[in-house]
Amino acid sequence: MLVKKRSGAWYRFKVALLVILPLLVLCGGIYAVFYSSLFSVRAIEVRGADIKADDILAGRRFTNILFTFPAIDPARFPEIADFTVSKNYLARKVIVEATPRERTLIWCLAPAGGCFWIDPSGFIFEDALEPSGGNIRVVHDSTGRGLGVGGYALPADMFTNLTSALNLLKESGVTISEVRIDNLNFQEFTVTTTGGAKLRFSLRYDPASQGGNVALKSEADAIGRGNVCVDMRILPRVYTSKTCSD
Repeated sequence: MLVKKRSGAWYRFKVALLVILPLLVLCGGIYAVFYSSLFSVRAIEVRGADIKADDILAGRRFTNILFTFPAIDPARFPEIADFTVSKNYLARKVIVEATPRERTLIWCLAPAGGCFWIDPSGFIFEDALEPSGGNIRVVHDSTGRGLGVGGYALPADMFTNLTSALNLLKESGVTISEVRIDNLNFQEFTVTTTGGAKLRFSLRYDPASQGGNVALKSEADAIGRGNVCVDMRILPRVYTSKTCSD
């Protein structure tokens, strides 16, 4: 009987241990995660841009390294193309890598005034000053549209065609004095060279895929002389005249 009683007590002890031990581990884990400083965040570092962690959190708190970092609202940082978040669990540190947008063009509005930086997709992300010289490409927009930071200068296909034409001119050694878009309904723009020649391009087509490089080579002499209008709106045909007209 004594052996049976001892065996029964030992069995109950083992059962109690199997029940209580996991509960103790669970409670200890909950305490460590939610109430202790074992996983508390020591620092949040932002790299690649002059942005503070408080600006990214926007009033929210992030105190535990094990939790998911709060989503970053890209609309609050139009100058940033992308954010990448990583964690150093040993140092209990969060690192936010900011990738600034590439400054591709300056877009200036007339007659209202105001200029903006444009990225390779045509996205307007920052105010800019109109440069008085240098190698920065500037587009003067007289269409009367109310553009601003957070929008796009042109529809995606039109912007692609615009930048393709400007790249072709650069590759051909044509130096640009001015780029103008006067009426978006016509879906075209005019480039004035430093020598005074004017070249008219369509925003409907990509000149690189329409023989634009060949056309530029064929009109190189005329463009070099200046005071001439080269109509490249209907490639591969090219029309040259003394003045530009519709």
